[in-house]
Amino acid sequence: MPIGNRTAMRMLKPEAETRGQED
Repeated sequence: MPIGNRTAMRMLKPEAETRGQED
């Protein structure tokens, strides 16, 4: 679930969306 990963990152770390994405 790639989408779930991105959504979870945004919810857990809103800063991640600014940096891009921390795989």
